[in-house]
Amino acid sequence: MTCECCGLTYDEFRTGLSFGEVAGMLWVDNPDPTTWRQKTRHTVLGKWREIKLGMWREHLKMCRPLTQDEMRRCDQEVVAY
Repeated sequence: MTCECCGLTYDEFRTGLSFGEVAGMLWVDNPDPTTWRQKTRHTVLGKWREIKLGMWREHLKMCRPLTQDEMRRCDQEVVAY
């Protein structure tokens, strides 16, 4: 997959997260072991893929070229600021 606007590919796209950070997202702060999630390498990589796909979709939405109307609105907001 390649972003049509900036040319970035999905393979080049990075989440900015580490394996440890993603594993930490699976932590459940509950003394009941039945609520704990298994944190195998496979589980962490699956969660990381889920995060990356979501971020990739957001990138594709945000990276699209702006319309003339959107550019004018943006320029007006910058001047007003």
